[in-house]
Amino acid sequence: MGFHLVNVLLHAAVCALVVLLVLRLGAPPLAATVGGVLFAIHPVHVEAVSGIVGRAEVLMTLFVLLACFLHLWRSGPVVLRWVGIAACFLAAMLAKESAVSLPLLLVIVDWLDPRRQKPLWRTVWDDAPLYLLLATIFGGYMGLRYAVLTVFSGSTWTPVLAHASALTRIATAISVWPQYLRLLV
Repeated sequence: MGFHLVNVLLHAAVCALVVLLVLRLGAPPLAATVGGVLFAIHPVHVEAVSGIVGRAEVLMTLFVLLACFLHLWRSGPVVLRWVGIAACFLAAMLAKESAVSLPLLLVIVDWLDPRRQKPLWRTVWDDAPLYLLLATIFGGYMGLRYAVLTVFSGSTWTPVLAHASALTRIATAISVWPQYLRLLV
């Protein structure tokens, strides 16, 4: 019961962040609340919230939304904001690798931000050190992942997934996106 309760509470926190993020992006309070409620009750979230193993998805979403919210928080020292975003990115990546999409999501959030005063390219350029930091975290994560997913056999290190080529793994990852989109809609 405790595990399920934690998942429900984490999902509630994610839903609250959805409302706050939509408000921050300039939506009226009623629209943000309706969006948050629709997000909360959407059937695609049932598996993530009801199953214990789904906690990885909920945690990843929580940290990605926190990073987006921090990205829109334009007051205070920039370096502290970037460190917070980087910490959220690392936590999200450790929860679930889908968090790799965060840098693109940050650009989209910048594009949607009604308070943006510069052209989008300039905003992204000003945040180039942040994107470099996120790329460094991603590179370190991938190096750690490679080290964990290899086995020493004889005199060489062999990837655990050596039976599937890189092209096959990439094609498989790309082919599931239409299925995810179909389930979401």
